[in-house]
Amino acid sequence: MNTGKRRLLLVVLTSCVALIAALPATAISKTDDVRVWSFRALLDGSDIGYHRFTLTQQGEERTLNSEARFKVKLWFINAYHYIHNATEHWRGDCLNTMSSDTDDNGKMYVVSTTRTGDVLDVSVGATRYSASGCLMSFAYWNPVMLKQSKLLNAQTGENMPVVIKELPHQSIDVKGQTIDAARYQLIGKELDITLWYSAAGDWLALESKTPTGHKLSYRLE
Repeated sequence: MNTGKRRLLLVVLTSCVALIAALPATAISKTDDVRVWSFRALLDGSDIGYHRFTLTQQGEERTLNSEARFKVKLWFINAYHYIHNATEHWRGDCLNTMSSDTDDNGKMYVVSTTRTGDVLDVSVGATRYSASGCLMSFAYWNPVMLKQSKLLNAQTGENMPVVIKELPHQSIDVKGQTIDAARYQLIGKELDITLWYSAAGDWLALESKTPTGHKLSYRLE
């Protein structure tokens, strides 16, 4: 493979996956206490893997487990891989603790948080910082996220400024059904994400523009 083309491909994919992680839906299964979402991840329409979320609730306490696996092949060569696992503990709409580990094509990230009173302490490898108040991650499963001006990135641990605005409704296909969906745009550092929600507030789909002009999509299985 031409070295220049391979380098360009890795730059494109790295940009895409950075958006995914910011990533840990109409539930594909639901009980009174557990909801499970499963998305296929597509890069320019080609299947690259999945991202699955499991939310367990007991009263005001909620636990979210997310698992992402991506692999991109160029002809018969594994050109890129991404493995991400995260566990988030919530009290109401506030993030209480979080732990995550990510293998971004060989670059490793480990993030953990602890809360003491009103202060959330965030550790990213040897780097540590504190933030006060009710923080949220990129919790697309919770429509309260759409009102935030900062979101905690589960891969990098960065508390990122964002701007979220409502767009006109749009009809989209979800698992073979046409749904009139509310639509929002999330803008942040190297982020340009469009989100779709049902009338009941369930997350339906995601599309993200990358800095190199490619499209990353999440589609419900």
